[in-house]
Amino acid sequence: MENPKPGISRKNTGMKKIFSIAASLILVVVAANAQSEKKKPPPPPPRPETIIDEKVKVDKDAKAMAPPVITVKGKMADEFYKRNPTVSDISRQGKIITIKNKDGTIEKYDMSKKEEDKTFTAKYGVSPIPPPPPPKVDITRFKPPVIIARGEKADDFYKRNPSVLEISRQGNIIILKMKDGTKEEYNVNKKEEMKGFSDKYGESPLPPPPKKVS
Repeated sequence: MENPKPGISRKNTGMKKIFSIAASLILVVVAANAQSEKKKPPPPPPRPETIIDEKVKVDKDAKAMAPPVITVKGKMADEFYKRNPTVSDISRQGKIITIKNKDGTIEKYDMSKKEEDKTFTAKYGVSPIPPPPPPKVDITRFKPPVIIARGEKADDFYKRNPSVLEISRQGNIIILKMKDGTKEEYNVNKKEEMKGFSDKYGESPLPPPPKKVS
């Protein structure tokens, strides 16, 4: 039998090595791709929709504005509990007086209502807790309007008094604005001031202030 040629066997061996190397490279690339895909983090979940419960919001505002609960101690409280041995606690929140009895029952009285106030007093006597202070009233002082002289009388007044820029009245006060920037004031209820006004400027073109109705 003839022996195979050494050149052919070497070629076959070389081809096998090339195929094995190529296959190894393919496996490495596939494994690397799979590993990179595994390392990618999942996308973040969508943010939950925020829903504001208007009822809860109103309740919170109401609680914040609720008046404090006031309890009382001392001589007046001791006398009240002696007169009413069934009562374990008395308190007030705003206009509402709350009675907690020893048997676990609770009574509430709106002291702003005459009938409930009368019922409470007839049953328990005078409350040892003082009533709430009256609400604060923002008192704004009334400012009367400014009345400026107009018409024929005003024209005559300005002719007689060329130094006067404007004459007006606010309530009981006559105000003179002078052309030099100064200002003079006269109270119509004070005879001395009005005499000084008349002597210096003559008759006022302004109507007198209205009389107070008693």
